[in-house]
Amino acid sequence: EIERIWAEIKKALRYPSFYRFLEVAHECFALKKILAAVENLWFVKEGSREKSLAEHVIECLKNVSKDNEMVKFATLLHNVGETDFLGTSHLQEGAEQQGVKIIKDICRTLKIPNDFQSFAVFVCRNYKKFEQIGRMNLEQLLDLTDDYMKRTPADFENFMAICRAIVPGSDFENSERKIRDIYEIISHVRADQMPNFNFLKKDASLKNEYRKFKLGILKERGLN
Repeated sequence: EIERIWAEIKKALRYPSFYRFLEVAHECFALKKILAAVENLWFVKEGSREKSLAEHVIECLKNVSKDNEMVKFATLLHNVGETDFLGTSHLQEGAEQQGVKIIKDICRTLKIPNDFQSFAVFVCRNYKKFEQIGRMNLEQLLDLTDDYMKRTPADFENFMAICRAIVPGSDFENSERKIRDIYEIISHVRADQMPNFNFLKKDASLKNEYRKFKLGILKERGLN
């Protein structure tokens, strides 16, 4: 039966209007049985707005790729941790940790493939940080970009597509430009390009020196 639940969700993810599956499952009280954490989104308002977190998710699903199952799955679960933390000063950290736990629990229970879980967890951990890019300094932007670069280029593009659906237009465009500029520059930087690389100690201190090296390159390119 567990395998059947994921099989049905996976089948629904293939359809362009996956959001309709959620609406119908909610309306017929099935969602509470198969994805209780998502059902909870219907009963929590999004900040000071009138719409629920579920309505926000459905809007996002309408605006992401219609044929990318992994993107839709991660979009579906991106804010499941927020139900316990809205209105508190611990929203980002608490919601992120709770969201990751919920996603892992769902994936373990329904035996969802690791690639779906890994990407959904990545999105949950990072989309709030993306929303704060406009307030970050260059060091914070570099660290964030370094985190993005640990994923595949396809994951990076899929994550950007989700952020495009989540973050308001002008805010997204400004943040995207900053991250893509840094991503493009840093993707061509290697540790062995550092001055006197062969004479540097290959220990924990190298990571810090490499970070300073990348920061210097970004500043040389006029980023600040």
